[in-house]
Amino acid sequence: MNVLKFECINLIKNKINYLPFIILTLLLLIPLIFHRESPWSEVDELQANQLANEQTIDAIKDDDTAVETIEDLKIANKNMEAVISALQSQDSNKIVESKYTFEKKNLEDMLSGKLVGIPIIEQKKVVSKLEYLHKNRYPIVSLESTKILPLANYYELIFSGAIPSILYLSISAILIATITSYEKRKQYIALINILPKKPVSKNMARLFSYFLFSLLSVLLPLVMVSLIVAIKNGIGNFDYPIATIINNDVTILPISTFFYQNIIFIILWILLLVLISFFLSIFTGNYLVNVGGVLLFLLVTNYNISPEGTNQNNLIQYFPTSYVDFQQVILGGTGFEPLKSVNITFINGVGTLVTVNLFLMLITVFILIKKKHY
Repeated sequence: MNVLKFECINLIKNKINYLPFIILTLLLLIPLIFHRESPWSEVDELQANQLANEQTIDAIKDDDTAVETIEDLKIANKNMEAVISALQSQDSNKIVESKYTFEKKNLEDMLSGKLVGIPIIEQKKVVSKLEYLHKNRYPIVSLESTKILPLANYYELIFSGAIPSILYLSISAILIATITSYEKRKQYIALINILPKKPVSKNMARLFSYFLFSLLSVLLPLVMVSLIVAIKNGIGNFDYPIATIINNDVTILPISTFFYQNIIFIILWILLLVLISFFLSIFTGNYLVNVGGVLLFLLVTNYNISPEGTNQNNLIQYFPTSYVDFQQVILGGTGFEPLKSVNITFINGVGTLVTVNLFLMLITVFILIKKKHY
């Protein structure tokens, strides 16, 4: 019997292999099903800030040294009033324009030291995104309204951390360890070993079937949920901007590019996890050893984020574990939690994972040639 066909039949017949598919589908549907309403609207928040500014003005109006501060507070209140008026009119162009003016003034005040708030790079991201929307006359799409997000912005939501990268990969790792150790645990491997084919070709067919099944188990839930969201809420705008950090500066990515980069990382990571698990299964059919080894590889990463804010490590970019949190790699981290190195980027991540995959593939083939059987 053809090895690839035999493996595919075994994978499909084993019902436990469908559990990760079901779990991922449910996870991807959570934002569409559940939504917690905020008790405060954006208008309420702006009006509260206006009131606070007015109280501050009243408190310092007799201070001759506070003239510039009072003028800045008045400008801020004027800008907030423009945003409130635009929100109440529901004019999408006016909303973008007024918010751009308001946030740009906030950035100028932060750079001059007049205003203290979120990290400056985060404010730059806000301004850059609004500037892009303003120039292209795109409306703002709020990610808080998860039930009505069109497909493009749904991708933005789920790949921006709503469903963390480590969760995707951990579920995939458990599935992969299950299927790569299955044949040794069930003694099916003896049947494969007696097939009149070279060990390398037989095992490469098995490896390909594991990779294909694992990849489909991750991507098919995304396809199914995409169809549901698209039918319910529409396709949306795949040119909608996402602000990312590259070399300590802000770069705008369209959602289409952001989505494809996430998919490329998923494919490369699935292949790497399959290779690691397959490599371990050459030496042992013990499921706990296999799943433990693969999960350990993922969990020793500390998610690429440096709480100390140091991002000049010159070697960490070459470690595949630096790209486990591939969502944050694509986004460039945040001003609150920067990446460990400015060299941890999408391009370097792809290069590193491809190199490690090729190396593991060669090592696996070499060992199979030496062992003569699996």
